[in-house]
Amino acid sequence: MLSPTRKKSDARADHEVERARKQAERQAEAAAEKAEEARLREASKKETKPKKKRGPADNMDPDIDV
Repeated sequence: MLSPTRKKSDARADHEVERARKQAERQAEAAAEKAEEARLREASKKETKPKKKRGPADNMDPDIDV
């Protein structure tokens, strides 16, 4: 006759501990990813040049004689 090696309550407790650990890992990874995205966003803002205001004449081809 075969019988379970662990009680059901012990197995459930182990499962809950493992589940909580994995959830904490995922939350830590998500927080680190958000922080990295924010850092990259700030870095890209500093690197960009201010845009030049363009007028209607800037859209014309300089090689065309009118």
